[in-house]
Amino acid sequence: MASIVTLLSGLACLCIWLSTKTYGILLFFGLSSVRAFPQYSPASAYSAHFTPTQGIFSGIFFSALGPLLSEVVPLSDFSDSLSIVWLVCAPITLVSAPIAFALDDYSKSSLGRTGSDIFQIAIGTAGGANIAAAIALFVVKRFQRKEQDV
Repeated sequence: MASIVTLLSGLACLCIWLSTKTYGILLFFGLSSVRAFPQYSPASAYSAHFTPTQGIFSGIFFSALGPLLSEVVPLSDFSDSLSIVWLVCAPITLVSAPIAFALDDYSKSSLGRTGSDIFQIAIGTAGGANIAAAIALFVVKRFQRKEQDV
């Protein structure tokens, strides 16, 4: 499930956000009337639950990290491995915004893009990273199934 949702997050970045030229499509990407949990929705047809499209998918890293990690490492090493994941993620999170701004400056100065086109490199990088993570999750799951079959 985590790999599918991560793949959907990357595809949403590349298909919806990257091709956005109008504010309406950007609003659709940011706020879509998707009912993620219809069993908790009221029966009224006029009620709309606005949930962020990216918010549905992007939280999968934090919510699935514990269960996925517990399948890969023994429980005796769980806290150590979780700490290592957070130590790896913290510096990346610290430098990701400056890298995005550097990509935007490169897009403006070297490529001569203007308007919303200056963000295409950063958006493509974000979508590509999500798709690469989904592929890695698919590969890990496949190897895990092979080990269980043996």
